[in-house]
Amino acid sequence: MHAANLCQSEFIAFCDQDDYWQQHKIEASVKPFSDAEVLLTYHNADVVTGDGKQVGTLAERAPRQQVLPPLSSGPWLHALGFTELFRRSLLQWSDLWPQSLDQDRRGQPLAHDQWFFFLASALGTIVYIDEPLVAYVQHGANTYGWGKPGFREFVEKHLRNHSHRFSHVSKAAESRADILEVLKSKAEGSPAERAGLATRYYRRLSQHYALRADLYKSANFSERIRAYRTILSNGGYAGGPWTLGRRCLVTDICPGIILGHLMPPSTYWLGS
Repeated sequence: MHAANLCQSEFIAFCDQDDYWQQHKIEASVKPFSDAEVLLTYHNADVVTGDGKQVGTLAERAPRQQVLPPLSSGPWLHALGFTELFRRSLLQWSDLWPQSLDQDRRGQPLAHDQWFFFLASALGTIVYIDEPLVAYVQHGANTYGWGKPGFREFVEKHLRNHSHRFSHVSKAAESRADILEVLKSKAEGSPAERAGLATRYYRRLSQHYALRADLYKSANFSERIRAYRTILSNGGYAGGPWTLGRRCLVTDICPGIILGHLMPPSTYWLGS
């Protein structure tokens, strides 16, 4: 974050890992900025071993559409830092970064790539470039590496009690809403309007996660039913990037409502 704030150019790209760039990476990444609405671009990458053997791509992280208008990407989507390029204008909000809260790491602010993606997704347009412009090297000592979820991850996601995590995510969403509310008071024009709308989105999402935490914490069956019905009536399961989604609707019925607090606690959480 400190290095980014020292940059003077119109566009900023992170080169923060031991990867190999294609020669035209910057040229391809800058091209979409001919549209003044675009605040950030990111791209696909080949995943390679230390000796250069390709083992996959980041295509599984690709959004459904390549152009993401304001507030269309949802709350938690973000790109890996080495794939991002963004406008320097986003640095004007860096004083608000310490107030952020990473939804996956307790007691930590958003990582640099999460932070700028969050701002860009709320205030402008993001463009995804479906071309592998970097070879993403995996050597066994990556701070954050690449991998596909296995059986353990499936069990942890669907058959464990995540009430503590849901409570934390609720706080993370609320922290984003607080940041956007301050940003709205300082911005003008469409950025202020978008910040205000995003504030409402994040506050509603925070409430849904808090209710979901209650659903899995409560020993009272009626209270679990009540939490579920409140989320349902508020459109929390309606589908779309700003809701819990329909899969959560099914999971929260069974095993959520049926077992609730009796489910074994989650043992897997990034940063825990």
